[in-house]
Amino acid sequence: MAFQTSLWTIISSSLWVLGAAAQSYSISNYSAVGTGCPKGTVYGTVSANGQGLTFRYSAFTASVNANSYPSDSRKNCQATVTVKVPPGYQFSFNRFTYDGKYALQAGVKSTYETYYYFQATLPQGEGSGTINGAASDNGCTLSHAVPAVWSACGQDAIVGIDSSVVTTNGPTSAAGSLTLQSLYIPPTSFNWRTC
Repeated sequence: MAFQTSLWTIISSSLWVLGAAAQSYSISNYSAVGTGCPKGTVYGTVSANGQGLTFRYSAFTASVNANSYPSDSRKNCQATVTVKVPPGYQFSFNRFTYDGKYALQAGVKSTYETYYYFQATLPQGEGSGTINGAASDNGCTLSHAVPAVWSACGQDAIVGIDSSVVTTNGPTSAAGSLTLQSLYIPPTSFNWRTC
């Protein structure tokens, strides 16, 4: 499975609405924390128009080798994003875009998952997949979630976006790693609909 073509497999069943009201949304706040993004290793940037967000990571790697600790093999990063929503609209996400790389020897497996949810609600959209070694790649991939989960109608939303990676080598001493380098949430990642 090539990282460049499909890290998370998705189906999106949402309705894309690009009315003037939906275009007036903005990202007003964000944060990120986790074992894959400790303080000082994650940097967020809101786009000039306030409608896109990028997180860049310098320590988001899950790896195994003959001498690794269990904590080395499992990493996550929980992003919290506040979105100002226009009256009469609600949104879901149709995709996230990641840059990353992996190098896995034979017998090593990396499992990845990403999901999002809105604060104080239970439903979540999620996607996951597995890469089996021997394999290596470096590039960009899209991540989408099933099912589409919608924000409350016309209310500002706090959304959690959690990404995690687990790399295992089973009974072998083979080595491998999967690194996420950045997460892009451009305006085209938002689905909008009237409500």
